[in-house]
Amino acid sequence: MHETSVATKVVAASVEEAQRRGLHQVRALHLRVGVLWGIEPTSFAFQVTVFARGTLLEGAHLTLEMVPSLARCKSCGMEVKDPRLDEPGFLHNLAHGMILVEALLSCRRCGDGAVAIEQGRELDVVEVEG
Repeated sequence: MHETSVATKVVAASVEEAQRRGLHQVRALHLRVGVLWGIEPTSFAFQVTVFARGTLLEGAHLTLEMVPSLARCKSCGMEVKDPRLDEPGFLHNLAHGMILVEALLSCRRCGDGAVAIEQGRELDVVEVEG
C-alpha cells in the first residue's frame, strides 16, 4: 500500500496549506505526482479521498497530474530512455532511492553512467481552491 503513505502525506500538506490560506472548505485540489513514485493513479486518488474524510478537503474535486520521467546524461546531454522507468514494480522500489535510479542508468550515446533524473520525482500540491 505505497499509495497509502504518499496519500497521507499529500492530504496533510494540503490541509496545512488550506489552513494557512484561511480556507474553511476546499472545493478543488490539484496535485502533480511524478511517475517515479511508482503509484497507481486510481488507487492513489481513492486513498486521497479516504484520508480527506473529516477534513476540510472532504468532497473536493481532485485533479491528479502524473508527470513522466525524464533522465539526461550529464556528459553529453542526451535524453536517456530506459524501459524500466515504465515498470511499476521497478518504480516503486526506486521511489525510496533516487540515487539508485541514477546509478542504474547509463547513456547509450556516450556510455557514461553519469545520468541525472530531471523529471518524475514531483510530489506537489499545485492548487488548493476554496
